Amino acid sequence: MVTYSDLCTSAGVKDIPVASAAVVYTAAVPISFGAYFSLSYKATNASQNVKLKIEYQVSWEMPDSDADDADWVEPESASDIETALATKTQHVKAITPVVAKFLRIKITGVAGDSANGAATTIRLKLGIDDGI
Repeated sequence: MVTYSDLCTSAGVKDIPVASAAVVYTAAVPISFGAYFSLSYKATNASQNVKLKIEYQVSWEMPDSDADDADWVEPESASDIETALATKTQHVKAITPVVAKFLRIKITGVAGDSANGAATTIRLKLGIDDGI
């Protein structure tokens, strides 16, 4: 069975603000029942550039907060989902997390040329297929 879930902040915000060079994390979700995964996402900013780095992190336990946590890491074998997303269109990518109980997404605003704007938001959905 395939399920799709909005990835939000721990406060339940679906349109996640990523101002300028901020680093934000989604709330963690359980993934131990999944066999195949996809991430759908769309960044928006009405009048400024979008430039985001998107990674996933995994752990065996829930984080204490939506912040950096030593027990949460990007697997060594994983590639970034996006290194410098600069479009405001819908994207879908397959992701292949390592065996873990929980997953969350880390989003970083990228500074420099065509830097990420202060009003940027991103909406993400995680697709999980249990393989049955």
